[in-house]
Amino acid sequence: IAIGNAELHSRLRRQQHLLQAVLRDINDGLVVFDKELNIVLANPIGQALLGDQSETQPWLIRLREVARNLGDQDRPTAAPELRFGGNPETGEGEMVYQAFASHVRTEAESPDLTAIVLHDITDQKAEDRARMDFISMVSHELRNPLHSLNGFVKVVLQGRAGPLTPLQHEFLTMADDQVAQLSGRIAELLEYNRFKA
Repeated sequence: IAIGNAELHSRLRRQQHLLQAVLRDINDGLVVFDKELNIVLANPIGQALLGDQSETQPWLIRLREVARNLGDQDRPTAAPELRFGGNPETGEGEMVYQAFASHVRTEAESPDLTAIVLHDITDQKAEDRARMDFISMVSHELRNPLHSLNGFVKVVLQGRAGPLTPLQHEFLTMADDQVAQLSGRIAELLEYNRFKA
């Protein structure tokens, strides 16, 4: 019995060390609340976010709101993006987290705890912003020469640059239609960018 107990204690200690290592080394923040929204557990990233005093609305209040919004739902929910630090005007140095909340059941009857995982999406947001900036820049760069091309084609089609043969008129009409289609695509790109922003 003593040997069996020693083996059980040794196995339990290994599992505790493994759990502590996982909580310490994962790249996501983890904060666990009880029913009264008191913090039960937080890994180092979660503790760092909770300990930040530079924010106008402290992280603890934000995360309690996420836990409260989870309410009686039985399925995990994603909260809006939570922004952390950085320059408020330019967004420089800002960290962006996506919060995922779910109930943790310790007994079969009711959810006792709420776990919130904070996934860092800062790089993804920076890529999105760079992609949007690129689309906007390309669209504006294409728009200016396209307007000039459109204007010149219309002037020639109106006969202001001299008479046109039927074949020239047909080709220029096709070119005018293509310019209009391209202008529409550029407008769609700009509208998509505005929508994403």
